[in-house]
Amino acid sequence: RLGRGSDNQVLKMNGTSLNWETVTAGLWTQIGNYRASSEESGVTFSSLGVDLDNDYSKIVLIMTGKSAGAFNGGFYLNAVSSGAKYDYTQIVNDSTTVAGSVINENVINVLPTGLVDGSDNYFNIQLEITFSGIDDEFMYQWSAGAAHEGNIIGAGKSTLASSGDEIDTINVSFGANWRAGTQINLYKVAI
Repeated sequence: RLGRGSDNQVLKMNGTSLNWETVTAGLWTQIGNYRASSEESGVTFSSLGVDLDNDYSKIVLIMTGKSAGAFNGGFYLNAVSSGAKYDYTQIVNDSTTVAGSVINENVINVLPTGLVDGSDNYFNIQLEITFSGIDDEFMYQWSAGAAHEGNIIGAGKSTLASSGDEIDTINVSFGANWRAGTQINLYKVAI
């Protein structure tokens, strides 16, 4: 019989017996979560302090919800909302067309205008942010969609608003409200 382990330990097999071991690199750690209690159009995760080149391989944001009206939606990372802009390619697959475009904007637009075209549309987003290998730059990729309409995928890069290879703030900003119950989970993934 094996007694209980300590905080932050997991049960593992070492080849001959079961052991309690401290959590090691490679696991996801939740660094933010949000569940809307009313209709809202934006939320900010701050003081994240994730050093991508030294400690973590990526940040993953997963959002699911229901719209309160037609909208577009996107993200600002580390307050990069003007000046230093986001460069990315996106491919939209709606109910009638598949179209790709190269974009330079002040927001990572993961739900472009038209994809959510009314209220009570279910939508989902997964955004991954990784260090590019170049000082103060990060890469990102995402997939998103509205259940009744279509999907979008994309990838790009941006420069941090301040030096340090650290993601400290993620702002979620939509053009109209989402319903109560919409949720976001934010994780950092160790190297």
